[in-house]
Amino acid sequence: METQCGSVSSHPEVQHLMRIPWCAKYLATAPANDDDFVVKVHENRVVLSTWENQFVGGTLNTPDTITAWVDFYDLRPARGRSR
Repeated sequence: METQCGSVSSHPEVQHLMRIPWCAKYLATAPANDDDFVVKVHENRVVLSTWENQFVGGTLNTPDTITAWVDFYDLRPARGRSR
């Protein structure tokens, strides 16, 4: 699992999601070194010193809310549609 910034497979949030069967199924479909697939750990998961992302980084980053979050998408157009 690669991004333009390198591998994200070992990130704790990706590892958490890989332990959930239905999430692991989708994350495993992203072929390594394929620029058409993006798996990205979201940058707002840690509260900044300016507190500008308190809602996402603090309020939504707890065991009782959104424990792990990654962006995962395919850049290829849907079948039958052009870019």
